[in-house]
Amino acid sequence: MLVRKDGILKANIPSIPVVNPVGSGDSMIAGMTYSIYNDFGLEEGLRMACACGMANAMEEKTGFVQSQIIKQLLNEIHITSID
Repeated sequence: MLVRKDGILKANIPSIPVVNPVGSGDSMIAGMTYSIYNDFGLEEGLRMACACGMANAMEEKTGFVQSQIIKQLLNEIHITSID
């Protein structure tokens, strides 16, 4: 979830095979930072943050993500607004 003053955005994420979740929070922050740097909107930023965190959790190596996995996950994450 992403809380903002005019409402809440909720990410609906798919189930994934979790191998090693260590570093997934850091990967989420990296995804959001990348999104802010590249002027993505908040919805796309939340989607990218979730995809990066999930991609990290799917890998054995901590702090490692594969760009093709992120791209695949981006298509499977749906953002809804809770107002």
